[in-house]
Amino acid sequence: MNRFNKTSKILQTVDIDLQTAVELLQGLKTFVGSLRENVDDYEERGKILSKATDYKQSKRRSRKRKLQFDEKKTVDIDTETNLNVKTDMRVNTFNVILDQLEQELNHRLGAYREIEERFGFKNKLKNLSHEEVQHKAKHLQSIYNSDTEDDFPIECSHFKTFLPDDIPLNSIASTLQYIREKVIISTFPNIDVALKIFLSIAVTNCSAERSFSLLKRIKTALRNLLGEERLGALAVLNFNNDLVTSLSFENVIQDFAALKSRKHNF
Repeated sequence: MNRFNKTSKILQTVDIDLQTAVELLQGLKTFVGSLRENVDDYEERGKILSKATDYKQSKRRSRKRKLQFDEKKTVDIDTETNLNVKTDMRVNTFNVILDQLEQELNHRLGAYREIEERFGFKNKLKNLSHEEVQHKAKHLQSIYNSDTEDDFPIECSHFKTFLPDDIPLNSIASTLQYIREKVIISTFPNIDVALKIFLSIAVTNCSAERSFSLLKRIKTALRNLLGEERLGALAVLNFNNDLVTSLSFENVIQDFAALKSRKHNF
């Protein structure tokens, strides 16, 4: 669970992009798949945590299947319904948990990959032909037709020939940074817009959920007369608490005191 906790914390950060989220979840899925071979290790850990030396089921009476009238008793009839306790734990508990985890990861990855594949060709422009670039760009432009212009596919093809071979652009963020550093936004405005759309897509809804929780803490039963303007201002201050704590309050206090001062200089 430590790996899930670490990955979840990264996914909840504000500055994470969708491409990184897909890579993290894919790595977590591969990690979960590799755990099937470590059942013995987890069994020993479980025994240490539970301080047990044997399975509880091993102390139960073995089940025996009742013979039908036309069956003959064989050597294995008494043990055919009794799985080994360790095998039973692996089949009915350990593998079931891993299957459920993989299913949930696949479900989440499917939603992320659908969006990531729309923009992912931006990282593979050098490896794609002009026809493939324009085909993928047309598909993206049809989805975001109100944000990009009709010449977006041609612009992507032009951008492919513009990119130098000696500069690796392995992520959409690095591609956008390259456009800004070269000051070529006016040459490739639609690409700049498309990259900003991708980077602005929220990976999780944690920020929205936290904002509602924050409002509940600000507007309590003892502060139920807060107006909308003051409530919004307090919420903004709490959202940006890292920035607020780094500010110097001396100038703010002086400006506030000057506004509220009743003394006038004649």
